[in-house]
Amino acid sequence: MTRTCSLDDCNRPCEARGYCNAHYHRWKRYGSPHSGDPPRESHGMKHLPEYSVWRGIRRRCYSPTRHEYRHYGGRGIKMCDRWRLSFQAFYADMGPRPGVDYSINRIDNAGDYEPCNCEWATKTEQNINKGVQSNSRSGYRGVYWRTGGRGWTASVEICAARVEVTRLGDAAEAAYVRDQLALQLHGESAYLNMLR
Repeated sequence: MTRTCSLDDCNRPCEARGYCNAHYHRWKRYGSPHSGDPPRESHGMKHLPEYSVWRGIRRRCYSPTRHEYRHYGGRGIKMCDRWRLSFQAFYADMGPRPGVDYSINRIDNAGDYEPCNCEWATKTEQNINKGVQSNSRSGYRGVYWRTGGRGWTASVEICAARVEVTRLGDAAEAAYVRDQLALQLHGESAYLNMLR
Protein backbone atom coordinates (compact mmCIF):
# COMPACT_ATOMS: atom_id res chain seq x y z
CA MET A 1 0.00 0.00 0.00
CA THR A 2 1.37 3.39 -1.01
CA ARG A 3 1.61 5.97 1.73
CA THR A 4 -0.13 9.26 1.06
CA CYS A 5 0.60 12.80 2.19
CA SER A 6 0.00 13.28 5.92
CA LEU A 7 -2.18 16.36 5.37
CA ASP A 8 -5.87 15.49 5.69
CA ASP A 9 -7.07 16.96 2.41
CA CYS A 10 -4.23 15.60 0.23
CA ASN A 11 -4.19 12.12 -1.32
CA ARG A 12 -0.98 12.44 -3.33
CA PRO A 13 1.84 9.93 -2.74
CA CYS A 14 4.18 10.63 0.17
CA GLU A 15 7.66 11.79 -0.91
CA ALA A 16 9.52 13.08 2.17
CA ARG A 17 8.84 13.89 5.84
CA GLY A 18 5.32 12.53 5.44
CA TYR A 19 4.37 15.07 2.77
CA CYS A 20 3.75 14.87 -0.96
CA ASN A 21 6.26 16.60 -3.20
CA ALA A 22 4.35 19.93 -3.30
CA HIS A 23 3.78 20.11 0.47
CA TYR A 24 7.35 19.02 1.19
CA HIS A 25 8.73 21.85 -0.93
CA ARG A 26 6.39 24.34 0.77
CA TRP A 27 7.62 23.10 4.14
CA LYS A 28 11.24 23.39 3.02
CA ARG A 29 10.78 26.88 1.60
CA TYR A 30 8.35 28.44 4.10
CA GLY A 31 8.70 26.32 7.24
CA SER A 32 5.13 25.00 6.95
CA PRO A 33 3.37 22.85 4.35
CA HIS A 34 0.40 25.24 4.54
CA SER A 35 2.10 28.58 3.94
CA GLY A 36 2.87 28.69 0.26
CA ASP A 37 2.70 31.55 -2.16
CA PRO A 38 -0.39 33.72 -1.86
CA PRO A 39 -3.05 33.49 -4.54
CA ARG A 40 -1.92 35.17 -7.74
CA GLU A 41 -3.01 38.76 -8.05
CA SER A 42 -3.39 40.64 -11.30
CA HIS A 43 -2.28 44.11 -10.34
CA GLY A 44 0.43 45.04 -12.85
CA MET A 45 2.62 46.49 -10.06
CA LYS A 46 5.51 44.01 -10.00
CA HIS A 47 7.77 46.68 -11.46
CA LEU A 48 7.34 48.94 -8.40
CA PRO A 49 10.12 49.08 -5.78
CA GLU A 50 7.49 48.49 -3.10
CA TYR A 51 6.82 45.06 -4.63
CA SER A 52 10.47 44.10 -4.10
CA VAL A 53 10.21 45.27 -0.48
CA TRP A 54 7.07 43.16 0.01
CA ARG A 55 8.72 40.06 -1.49
CA GLY A 56 11.80 40.62 0.68
CA ILE A 57 9.69 40.71 3.85
CA ARG A 58 7.94 37.47 2.90
CA ARG A 59 11.24 35.75 2.16
CA ARG A 60 12.94 36.70 5.42
CA CYS A 61 9.86 35.69 7.44
CA TYR A 62 8.90 32.44 5.68
CA SER A 63 11.90 31.02 3.80
CA PRO A 64 14.13 29.01 6.18
CA THR A 65 16.73 28.56 3.44
CA ARG A 66 17.39 32.34 3.26
CA HIS A 67 20.38 33.55 5.28
CA GLU A 68 18.38 36.40 6.92
CA TYR A 69 15.56 34.06 8.05
CA ARG A 70 17.18 33.41 11.45
CA HIS A 71 16.87 37.12 12.33
CA TYR A 72 13.20 37.30 11.32
CA GLY A 73 11.10 34.15 10.84
CA GLY A 74 13.56 32.22 13.00
CA ARG A 75 12.81 34.65 15.85
CA GLY A 76 9.06 34.27 15.34
CA ILE A 77 8.56 37.50 13.38
CA LYS A 78 5.73 37.15 10.89
CA MET A 79 3.86 39.19 8.32
CA CYS A 80 0.18 39.83 9.04
CA ASP A 81 -2.11 37.68 6.88
CA ARG A 82 -3.54 40.72 5.12
CA TRP A 83 -0.08 41.65 3.79
CA ARG A 84 1.25 38.12 3.36
CA LEU A 85 -1.61 37.21 1.05
CA SER A 86 -1.84 40.45 -0.94
CA PHE A 87 0.70 42.94 -2.24
CA GLN A 88 -2.19 45.28 -3.03
CA ALA A 89 -3.18 45.33 0.66
CA PHE A 90 0.44 46.06 1.62
CA TYR A 91 0.60 48.90 -0.90
CA ALA A 92 -2.76 50.32 0.20
CA ASP A 93 -1.60 50.41 3.85
CA MET A 94 1.98 51.62 3.35
CA GLY A 95 1.58 53.77 0.25
CA PRO A 96 4.46 54.58 -2.10
CA ARG A 97 7.98 54.74 -0.74
CA PRO A 98 8.84 58.42 -0.06
CA GLY A 99 12.25 58.15 -1.76
CA VAL A 100 14.99 55.78 -2.85
CA ASP A 101 16.77 56.02 0.51
CA TYR A 102 13.70 54.75 2.42
CA SER A 103 13.01 51.15 3.39
CA ILE A 104 10.51 49.34 5.60
CA ASN A 105 11.05 49.73 9.34
CA ARG A 106 9.35 47.89 12.19
CA ILE A 107 8.75 50.40 14.99
CA ASP A 108 8.88 47.63 17.61
CA ASN A 109 11.81 45.37 16.64
CA ALA A 110 10.17 42.42 18.39
CA GLY A 111 6.85 42.99 16.60
CA ASP A 112 5.52 41.62 13.34
CA TYR A 113 5.23 43.24 9.94
CA GLU A 114 1.76 44.78 10.16
CA PRO A 115 0.21 48.20 9.47
CA CYS A 116 0.39 49.48 13.06
CA ASN A 117 4.06 48.49 13.44
CA CYS A 118 5.59 49.54 10.10
CA GLU A 119 6.71 52.78 8.52
CA TRP A 120 9.00 53.97 5.74
CA ALA A 121 12.29 55.12 7.26
CA THR A 122 15.78 56.14 6.23
CA LYS A 123 18.86 54.13 7.25
CA THR A 124 19.63 56.73 9.94
CA GLU A 125 16.13 56.40 11.41
CA GLN A 126 16.43 52.62 11.35
CA ASN A 127 19.79 52.74 13.14
CA ILE A 128 18.09 54.68 15.94
CA ASN A 129 15.60 51.83 16.28
CA LYS A 130 18.22 49.06 16.55
CA GLY A 131 18.12 46.95 19.67
CA VAL A 132 21.03 45.69 21.74
CA GLN A 133 23.28 43.45 19.65
CA SER A 134 23.22 39.78 20.69
CA ASN A 135 27.00 39.78 21.21
CA SER A 136 27.03 43.00 23.27
CA ARG A 137 29.25 42.81 26.35
CA SER A 138 27.72 45.94 27.86
CA GLY A 139 24.01 45.14 27.62
CA TYR A 140 23.40 48.65 26.27
CA ARG A 141 22.60 49.76 22.74
CA GLY A 142 25.54 51.57 21.10
CA VAL A 143 28.00 50.82 23.91
CA TYR A 144 31.09 48.74 23.13
CA TRP A 145 34.39 47.75 24.71
CA ARG A 146 37.27 48.87 22.49
CA THR A 147 40.65 47.25 22.81
CA GLY A 148 43.95 49.13 22.57
CA GLY A 149 43.40 51.25 25.67
CA ARG A 150 40.26 52.96 24.34
CA GLY A 151 37.96 51.29 26.92
CA TRP A 152 34.20 51.73 26.88
CA THR A 153 32.91 53.57 23.84
CA ALA A 154 29.58 55.29 23.18
CA SER A 155 28.57 55.18 19.52
CA VAL A 156 25.77 56.89 17.55
CA GLU A 157 25.17 56.66 13.80
CA ILE A 158 23.92 59.62 11.80
CA CYS A 159 23.72 60.02 8.01
CA ALA A 160 25.82 56.90 7.34
CA ALA A 161 28.55 58.21 9.66
CA ARG A 162 29.46 57.11 13.17
CA VAL A 163 30.19 59.47 16.08
CA GLU A 164 32.07 57.88 18.98
CA VAL A 165 33.18 58.96 22.43
CA THR A 166 35.93 56.72 23.84
CA ARG A 167 37.77 56.10 27.11
CA LEU A 168 34.68 56.15 29.30
CA GLY A 169 34.83 54.71 32.82
CA ASP A 170 32.23 51.94 32.67
CA ALA A 171 29.34 50.66 30.59
CA ALA A 172 26.69 52.65 32.48
CA GLU A 173 28.58 55.90 31.97
CA ALA A 174 29.02 55.08 28.27
CA ALA A 175 25.25 54.40 27.98
CA TYR A 176 24.49 57.80 29.53
CA VAL A 177 26.94 59.54 27.18
CA ARG A 178 25.45 57.67 24.22
CA ASP A 179 21.91 58.78 25.14
CA GLN A 180 23.03 62.41 25.47
CA LEU A 181 24.86 62.20 22.15
CA ALA A 182 21.82 60.67 20.41
CA LEU A 183 19.58 63.38 21.85
CA GLN A 184 21.95 66.08 20.61
CA LEU A 185 22.44 64.59 17.12
CA HIS A 186 18.95 63.28 16.35
CA GLY A 187 16.73 65.65 18.31
CA GLU A 188 14.17 64.97 20.99
CA SER A 189 11.43 63.35 18.86
CA ALA A 190 13.82 60.84 17.27
CA TYR A 191 15.38 60.14 20.66
CA LEU A 192 11.97 59.41 22.18
CA ASN A 193 11.31 56.97 19.31
CA MET A 194 14.49 55.14 20.36
CA LEU A 195 12.97 54.53 23.78
CA ARG A 196 9.69 53.04 22.48
